[in-house]
Amino acid sequence: MKRIASIVIGLLGLACLAGCTTRTDTLAQVGNTAITREDFDQAALKSGAPYVALGDTGRALLLDDLVKRQLLIEAAKQQGDYRDSVFVNFSSSIHDQVARGGLLEAFAPNAQVSEAEARALYDRQKVEARLRVIMVPDGRVAAAARAELDRGVDFTLVAARFNAPGQIPAGGDIGWVQAGSLVRALDPAVTDTPIGQLVGPVEQPFVGWFVIRVEERRTAERPPYEQVRDRAIDAVRQRKRSALAQRAAQRMKMAYQIHVVPEGAAFMSERLKPRTEDLLRSNTPPDPNLTEDEKRTVLATWTGGQYTLGDAWTRIQGGEVAGPNLWMLPQVERWIESQVFERVLRAEAEVRLIAEEPRNERAIREREDNYLVEQYYNREIAQHIALTEADLRTEYALRAAHMSSLEAADIRMAVVVDSAKAIAVLDHGAHGGGLAPALAMAQASSEPQNFSVTYPSQSPMWQTLQPRLAAMRPGELTGPFPVPGGWLLIEMVRTRFGAASFEALTPGALDQLRASALDRLREARFTEVTDSLRRTIRVTVHRDRLARIPWPPAGVAPVLGSGG
Repeated sequence: MKRIASIVIGLLGLACLAGCTTRTDTLAQVGNTAITREDFDQAALKSGAPYVALGDTGRALLLDDLVKRQLLIEAAKQQGDYRDSVFVNFSSSIHDQVARGGLLEAFAPNAQVSEAEARALYDRQKVEARLRVIMVPDGRVAAAARAELDRGVDFTLVAARFNAPGQIPAGGDIGWVQAGSLVRALDPAVTDTPIGQLVGPVEQPFVGWFVIRVEERRTAERPPYEQVRDRAIDAVRQRKRSALAQRAAQRMKMAYQIHVVPEGAAFMSERLKPRTEDLLRSNTPPDPNLTEDEKRTVLATWTGGQYTLGDAWTRIQGGEVAGPNLWMLPQVERWIESQVFERVLRAEAEVRLIAEEPRNERAIREREDNYLVEQYYNREIAQHIALTEADLRTEYALRAAHMSSLEAADIRMAVVVDSAKAIAVLDHGAHGGGLAPALAMAQASSEPQNFSVTYPSQSPMWQTLQPRLAAMRPGELTGPFPVPGGWLLIEMVRTRFGAASFEALTPGALDQLRASALDRLREARFTEVTDSLRRTIRVTVHRDRLARIPWPPAGVAPVLGSGG
């Protein structure tokens, strides 16, 4: 089993909250942290398959790996990794992500879907339409686009003028779509709007404004309902959740009184928009050198405060989010509004104590622990590994009995001039009988010849074909390979293998040996580090409590062949 990968990456972080455990629930104590039955069960569900393959021993090994992982976390904390500014910023970002995710989950819980709803979507998806779409961030701009279309301007030209580059395909043609695959505002057009009729402007909240036209409509080929039932149910559920989330977002927008200041977008565009000559010199926008007064310029307000130009520039400069197209003021306005809404979500999550809910608090702690483990592992283990030729030779000595190479291959081969006939020979040969009958059935004017290939070979062609020949079974055909005069076909007669010397290892075998040696060195260093930590960090393991846990855990199947 590759133990290190499962310890550092696969296992769950240990995040037992203060007061969440009892004495009998603790399986192990590492420093000040308890590893509980819940920790063990979750790790078993997530990463337990390789351990289950080891039988009853796997239960003890899983707990041992959890202990070792926690030793790395405790050591990282002792060295102050959690006070590092990078970790502090990482933790803040994770806290916000989990809190916002929990808030959106509260807005849009896992909706129930009836069989009738799923069947109705399936029936609607029997029709598909080809649409042209104009999408803009502002209702006034959408109205202007519609006015041009009403005057008879070609849709393709209007779409090219109004659609932002990269968002909608050229000419606004989004191709053939089925019902249920578009945002809610557009979806009825797939089945209901007459062909050639304009629709819009219509708004999809938090997405944009649309003007659309149905170009064509046809019956879609669909598999039987029973085959796609689960997909239909999931699609209906996602649409319900999306609608609930959007309604909740609209309520929050009104409750927090989000307001983009008039001329704020124009001022932001003017100050942050780079000059053409600057863009020609570099792809990176130059620093606008904002004055302190300019940084304090208010772009938007909400009941929790103000959003300034300085806030926007810090956000863009930090690379946390892509900035808007500064040449399109409606996009700038929508971008400012979205940034304020992010702050509203954060404020609402704090009011509701979303991050303090046990599930979310655990998720935050798990990701923080993952960070600490990876930082400590890279610093104290990975960076201490230096692979030498002596290490490679040692690994070769350990694995020599399992490392064989092709010494010789007896084959039958033929060269066929026509590539189509060469493929026909392989098709006939797939049914058995060998190369000669296959050549005859394909009416290929070529006779097979017996040949022996020995390795190492000086021929570039046979060097290239060595891995393929080594993998072939007697009677198997392979090809066609381009050679002077046509296409080479090969039938395997027999192969002979022998132990490969270190010097004769192929590049691929050397790569495998190198990876195995690195794993062994890391394992040795990891054991050395964790053994050392056990001498400074107190570890207590309750084997009697572990023995009472059912094994293998329900729902976890073993991964066969995980030893190594």
